[in-house]
Amino acid sequence: MKNNALSITLVGGLLFCSSIFAADWDSCADELDDLRQAVSDAEDAARDVQSKADNYEQCKLLPIMDLWNDGCRTMASGYRYKLSNLQGELEAVNKRIRSVSSSCSMPVSNIELTDGTAKQR
Repeated sequence: MKNNALSITLVGGLLFCSSIFAADWDSCADELDDLRQAVSDAEDAARDVQSKADNYEQCKLLPIMDLWNDGCRTMASGYRYKLSNLQGELEAVNKRIRSVSSSCSMPVSNIELTDGTAKQR
């Protein structure tokens, strides 16, 4: 019985090691670089959302900031647009994380975005 358990453990370990050594490390590095760019794009999008949110809040507090004289609807629309853009950028990051996991032959935990909410997966 002990020999069977040892054999199973050794075979499992060898399979795991062989999958790591089989990875295409150039592809892994390329995917990591793509992930870095996707994260940078998402960071820019988050800053845009913050800027639009600040503008919208100022518009609501100070009527003089309502440049279109439309009850801040234009500012709210701009905020919602940037928020939607951020969602797309975060989905791109999530996709890149999965690509890194596949290319590097290693599982990577990630955050899955569903209906605008983040859940640890």
